[in-house]
Amino acid sequence: MCSFELRNSMRKAFTLIELLVVIAIVTVLAGILFPVFARARNNARRTQCMSNLRQIGAAIGAYQADWDGRYPYAWRSNEGGRHPDLRDVLNTYVMNDDIWRCPKDIGEIFPSDPGGFMTRTSPFYEIFGMSYGWAGRGWGSRSEVGGKGNYRITRPSLAPLVFEVRPWHGPYAPTDLFLTTRGTCSVLYCDHHVGWRTPYEFIFKDMPESVR
Repeated sequence: MCSFELRNSMRKAFTLIELLVVIAIVTVLAGILFPVFARARNNARRTQCMSNLRQIGAAIGAYQADWDGRYPYAWRSNEGGRHPDLRDVLNTYVMNDDIWRCPKDIGEIFPSDPGGFMTRTSPFYEIFGMSYGWAGRGWGSRSEVGGKGNYRITRPSLAPLVFEVRPWHGPYAPTDLFLTTRGTCSVLYCDHHVGWRTPYEFIFKDMPESVR
């Protein structure tokens, strides 16, 4: 009888060890797989965003075909409906309104006071109707293309046209312009190719002297 109870006890202890081993293995696998899943999700979002920019580029190309090669004369301002935005100008050239929203544009969460309360900013899309910046008018740069013809673009492959941006409001507004994935943002250029650029490359290498 004692021998049976001892064997039964050993069997239960062995089962507990197996359970602990399984838990340890699952924990290790989770630590390995979660970052992989996160990267896969970010890559999927980047792919969708780049697809959006290519479709916007196609719409701009159709607009140029109707307007002697000129880029849309549009910009965002605080003057109400006085100036049309890019989305308004391209409305008749776009079949899918979803292209104006970047899947990475989900707003941001930040501490709003010393008490630890959290505040969430609204996505850029919900505020302005599009998740992208546009180097049209009011951009404050020599690279503005709004209303200009193709002949004014000296380096089309380096002249930014439409690009990802981050929400810019609230007490903890970001200090950089870009809604980035792993330090880069997606950019549509005047030659209609889409690439990834770091903020430094975008501002100091692409923008200067690409438009006259």
